[in-house]
Amino acid sequence: MDLYYYPYCPFSRRVQIVLEKKGIKHNAVKVDIDLEEHKKESFLAMNPFGQLPVLVDGGRTLFEASVICAYLDYLQPDPPIHSEDGLLRAHGLLLEKVHDRFISPEIQILWSEYFHKKPASRNEAAVSRAFKSVQKSLAWVNKQIEGTTYMAGENFGLADAAYVHTVLNMMPQLNIDLSAHKNISAWAARAEKVKSVIKTNPGFYKIAEAQAKKTKKVSA
Repeated sequence: MDLYYYPYCPFSRRVQIVLEKKGIKHNAVKVDIDLEEHKKESFLAMNPFGQLPVLVDGGRTLFEASVICAYLDYLQPDPPIHSEDGLLRAHGLLLEKVHDRFISPEIQILWSEYFHKKPASRNEAAVSRAFKSVQKSLAWVNKQIEGTTYMAGENFGLADAAYVHTVLNMMPQLNIDLSAHKNISAWAARAEKVKSVIKTNPGFYKIAEAQAKKTKKVSA
């Protein structure tokens, strides 16, 4: 089993957390987005959409984090990544979907504007809209996890894995304020102590290092 991943990708991190939680042996293959390795013909042969992560197992290639995690859960049901309660399970899937459809795209806009553009060329209107949208979505999530230990119950699961990298690694670098979202802040404090989260943590994105790699690639 081969996992093609980028360490600073929240979707890659989600799959890494599930693999670690379930103790599934695999070969991790880093694909450096900063060097545009995801645009190479060899990678596009696996995923023509050029996105990470990608899982290759038994001659079959899978992409999309939610699909890969569903496969891993089928492959090894224990420990579970969903609640046994049907409603809580659905609630977790809903939280995951909100992250993927409404939070992550706005975070990517902010990431691109702040870390891949010079200040003078930033789209300030887009930045403002993205910040407001993120705060609106976080307010909804904060309300949904009132009174729970983790996103969808008392056990760390797939919904938690979906939010980990975005909340713990990306939002601090974007200076996104969580002070109005006490439940999310409390969840983050618990999540960062989970073994699979610790083991898959790449740290903060090294902006200067990434820019240097891009400059070197252009001049080569």
